[in-house]
Amino acid sequence: LQIYGSYYMKDVKQMRKDLMKTNKNVFLGCAKFNDRDWFVLTYGTYNSPAEARSSLTQLPGKYQNKDAFVRNTQEIQW
Repeated sequence: LQIYGSYYMKDVKQMRKDLMKTNKNVFLGCAKFNDRDWFVLTYGTYNSPAEARSSLTQLPGKYQNKDAFVRNTQEIQW
């Protein structure tokens, strides 16, 4: 699940630090958006898009309404 994206790595790192307190499966990656580096934060590891979608309700409370979505991680550089 991608739970956050920003042009500013500093913002993504801060959110990652907060989430790492409750779940170690939080990953920072980089993709391209509007021809610029776009830093993304993903949450969890899943075997299928359906499994990822079903886990949306398991995100920590303050992140459940942050427009998280299922994303193909092959588009992200780790």
